[in-house]
Amino acid sequence: MKLWPLALGAGMVGGAVAVLMLPRNCTARQMATQAAEKVEDAVYNVVDKMTAEN
Repeated sequence: MKLWPLALGAGMVGGAVAVLMLPRNCTARQMATQAAEKVEDAVYNVVDKMTAEN
């Protein structure tokens, strides 16, 4: 039961590598890039709120 996060992480890394191997003008790669940017922005917003509260 404790190995599922590791398996999940390995699957995510494998998917990311597969997307990066696609051509830059591929729709799937562009969508993955946009999603990654949105996640990054969300993480920065959460960290900013957490540090502002302290």
